[in-house]
Amino acid sequence: MKQSFIYDDVLLSPKHQIPVHSQNEWELSYVICGQGTRFLGDERQPFREGEVILIPPQFPHGWFFDSSSTDENGYIHNITLLFASDLPSRLSSVFPEFAQTAATLDTLRVPRKFVGKTAIKITRLLEDMRPLSSAERLPMFLQLLMLMVENTEAEETGCRPMNKTLRNAEKFRIFCKCNSYGHITLEGTAAYMNMNKSALCKFVKKHTGQTFTQYINSLRLEKAALLLTSTTDPACDIAYDCGFTSIPYFHRLFLRNYGMSPCNYRKKIK
Repeated sequence: MKQSFIYDDVLLSPKHQIPVHSQNEWELSYVICGQGTRFLGDERQPFREGEVILIPPQFPHGWFFDSSSTDENGYIHNITLLFASDLPSRLSSVFPEFAQTAATLDTLRVPRKFVGKTAIKITRLLEDMRPLSSAERLPMFLQLLMLMVENTEAEETGCRPMNKTLRNAEKFRIFCKCNSYGHITLEGTAAYMNMNKSALCKFVKKHTGQTFTQYINSLRLEKAALLLTSTTDPACDIAYDCGFTSIPYFHRLFLRNYGMSPCNYRKKIK
């Protein structure tokens, strides 16, 4: 980061969401418009507009908005504030009065969801920062830091104990579930799992009984079957939306797994 903090007022289509990821910075996320499902570490949770969460550095997370919950232009809306992981300690070296706030932040290892009056104060500050320059936002940013640590109106969330093997299996499942409908690769997944490709292939076979490609295709086919029965979209559009780049390949896999073509499947279920 070239700035000590970044204020991002985001309007975008639900189709263009960032997949599950982690970063080196702290992240404060405020949902203004939209609802759906979020992933925080090992947990999957519903969320709705108005929620405010602080996410520590290197904590895996992802927000997935329902396409039916948008504004009149088809957009979801949120404000995201990112700040460098070492910023609190650097501030305390300049301003000793900030030392306790920095020390408290350093102890946080899981996300915090803010509620009550604290959530209202945080959202107001974030809204008020919108028309300002980066320099003008700085005093309000310091207020936000103190609000986030100097009260009890916060709930820890996104933490569920697992042994390492189960944690990795859940981490893999969530990553694939969230990214299988886009461009997902063995190389990229191996990098995310901190494994080499050979180790990941063995891991996938052990935990799913399938190869990596078979597992990804099974997720895509499951999604395609759901869309065939819940929408009127053409089968070819559904195939592309589910991550397939070849329509004939999609038809062959669907026939092999469901014993009928996508169109016949739609007719039978309906």
